[in-house]
Amino acid sequence: MNKLLSPVKSGSKEMPISFCALPDRGEVSVRGEKNGQPTAIIPNRIAIPYPLRDDLPQIAPELWHPMSKSYKRQKAPWIINLCADADEYRKALIWLDAAYGDTVPIFNHPRAVAMTRRDLSARALQGVEGLIVPRCVRFTASSRAAFERCFDEGGFRFPVLVRPCRGQTGLGLQRINSAAEWDLAVNTEWFGQAHFMTEFVNFESADGSFLKARVLFIDGSHFVRHIKAGDGWKVHNETSIERDSFKERELELVAQLNANAVFNKACAAVPARTALDFCGMDVGIDLAQNRFVMFECNAAMSVFFRGDGRDRSAERAARHAILQKPAADRYEAHFSDPEAWAWRKHHRQGQVDFPECRVLLAD
Repeated sequence: MNKLLSPVKSGSKEMPISFCALPDRGEVSVRGEKNGQPTAIIPNRIAIPYPLRDDLPQIAPELWHPMSKSYKRQKAPWIINLCADADEYRKALIWLDAAYGDTVPIFNHPRAVAMTRRDLSARALQGVEGLIVPRCVRFTASSRAAFERCFDEGGFRFPVLVRPCRGQTGLGLQRINSAAEWDLAVNTEWFGQAHFMTEFVNFESADGSFLKARVLFIDGSHFVRHIKAGDGWKVHNETSIERDSFKERELELVAQLNANAVFNKACAAVPARTALDFCGMDVGIDLAQNRFVMFECNAAMSVFFRGDGRDRSAERAARHAILQKPAADRYEAHFSDPEAWAWRKHHRQGQVDFPECRVLLAD
């Protein structure tokens, strides 16, 4: 086993840390297991491939935020930041940055995670050649007039997308096609909370299909993890074409993306702008027109699943080898070398200059 991945000897004064947190709102979901016991579901944590995910608790004990007032900061040779959503874990990211941000190697540095907030991410990725990055503005949805004011001051045109800031799912996402539809966004359970307003960019292909690719970025390299297809602009697990009927086409499209010079050039420019060790980007793709539309870019993506089940077919094993294993292997290799972690490397070379989290995430 790599030295970094070996358990720390008993009695050591410095222990690695897996930094965890409860969401700022103090709420988590609970799932009932087959054995009848409840399990807390902590949302939007960084994706970690197996077997590293199983090994990590033995390598780096968890430190949970918020901690008691009597907590004394411990020394650590390195930290992995499991908090992957800048809105969900704003307080935790600010604490981690203030406590360790300038002194300890951190895998997915809190300032880089802060920069994945949808409005900040859109700003950071503007100008990447070959990538269409819709404008995005963050505002407080305190009234109908607040939506209209954000629309006017942001220079938006209909249609626009509005959504509550918390969470990474499509829950609460609305497409507003005209001024007559603002009530769709006003009359919701999230009214009064922080929202994003995003420019809508149509990515429909000539045949009427909508294709969305998920691309993973690890240590300066990118990997196409999957492609989903739908009949409308909102493409996710519930609305996408059934996987069994699309899987052959999916692999064909992955091969085409991997061979597409415009797509690869755009992806090659992303890592230096994020300074993340790991993140994923969802992209609307229209290969015939070489149009690639960025939807989101963050570390809160479900992309790694167990690949060693005995009941797996040869076909599933082949797909795993194409779509998951290369990224998982690069992830584990990169994780084993803290001196190469993105923030430490890019900051040392003067390639990033993000403000502290308390400034980035000030409201």
